[in-house]
Amino acid sequence: MLSLVMTAMLMLGVPIGDGWQLDRTTGKIGLEQAQTVVIHNMQGDVRVRAGAVEEIEWILNAQRMDEDPYRAELKIDRVDGRLILDVQFEGEGDSKAEWARRRADLTVLLPAQAESDFRTLDGLIEAKGIESPLQAHSTSGNIVLASAAPVKARTEHGTLKLDLKSDQLSTTPDLSTATGNIELWVPFEAKLRLSGETEGRITTDFSLSIERQGRLKVFEALISRDGAGVALRSIRGDIQLFQSDR
Repeated sequence: MLSLVMTAMLMLGVPIGDGWQLDRTTGKIGLEQAQTVVIHNMQGDVRVRAGAVEEIEWILNAQRMDEDPYRAELKIDRVDGRLILDVQFEGEGDSKAEWARRRADLTVLLPAQAESDFRTLDGLIEAKGIESPLQAHSTSGNIVLASAAPVKARTEHGTLKLDLKSDQLSTTPDLSTATGNIELWVPFEAKLRLSGETEGRITTDFSLSIERQGRLKVFEALISRDGAGVALRSIRGDIQLFQSDR
C-alpha cells in the first residue's frame, strides 16, 4: 500500500535569461511495498533511476516565460493498486500560443522492484536499474533503457535503445517503432532468441537467417535454443544488434 506520507519543496521563478525562468519541485512519497508506478509526462522528458530505496523521490524542473503565470505541477494519485504521477501545467486551457514552448522534465528515483509504466509525447524516456517488468511508450520521443527485467517499449517516430543486463529472461522483450531505429545490446553468452522485421538496414554481431517479404526483411538469430525470445519491429527504421562484453 502507498503510505500517505509525502513531502515536497518548491522553488519558483529563478531567472535563467532571455525572458525565461525555472521552477523546481522536489518531493518524496513513502512506500509500504512495491507496486506499479505509472509516470505520465506530456510536457517533457522522463528520467528514471532505480535502487535499493523504499520510497519514491522526484525532481521536476519546469521552464516557462516570465509573463507565463502557470507553473508545472506533479499530480499524484492511487488507482487500483497503481501509483500515478502525472506532470501538468496549471491553466493549460488558458494558455497563450507563445507559451507553448514551455516544458517540464521529471527525474525519478524508484525502488528497483517496482513495476513501472512510462509515457511521454515527444520527450525522452530514459530508465536504468529497474528489476521488475516495465513498459515505455512515446509518440515521437526517444527511449533509452538499461534493464534486467522484461521490457515492452514502443515509440512511433523516435529511436529505441535497450541494453539488456541479464543473460536469461523469463518473458519476451518487445521493442517496436514505426519510423525510428532500434538498437539492442545483448550480454555475452545470453540465452536468447532474436527475431524481428524491418524495411530498413540490419546491422548485427550475430548470424542471422533473413527472409524477404516484398520490401520487408524478416530475420531470426538463434543464440540459444532454450532462451526467451526478443521481438523487434520497425517499419522503416534500421535495426542494430550488438553483443556486449558482459
